[in-house]
This record gives sequence, structure tokens and C-alpha cells, in this order.
Amino acid sequence: METLTAEEREIFKLSEPIPLTNIMVKYSFCIIIGSFVLLIGIAVLVYKMGWLLVNDPNDRDFLVWGD
Repeated sequence: METLTAEEREIFKLSEPIPLTNIMVKYSFCIIIGSFVLLIGIAVLVYKMGWLLVNDPNDRDFLVWGD
């Protein structure tokens, strides 16, 4: 049986997956659905708050582009 060098042990230690990666792999469908629900929730919030409504043009717009 061959023994591992310190560098090889460090490489094996660093190549172990982190718990967050394990959760994303194990529950990938839930992560994707959760992301879509979050995005839809943000879109509904933006719509309800009226943040993307187009304002009527006023004189300031024409003065800025008139120079």
C-alpha cells in the first residue's frame, strides 16, 4: 500500500464537496423551483409598486436632449 504525500493529502482534502454543493445536487428540483418562485415574487412586487410605469414626457426631457 502506498502512502500519500502531504501535497496529495491536501489535494484530496480540498476536493471534498462542501455541504451547500451537496444540498444543491440532492435537491436540485427544489432549488430551481424556489428560484423561480423568488423571481416571480420580485416581479409581482415590482408590478404592484408601479416601479416600471412609464411617466408622461415633460419639458425636462426635451431640454436635456435639446442641448
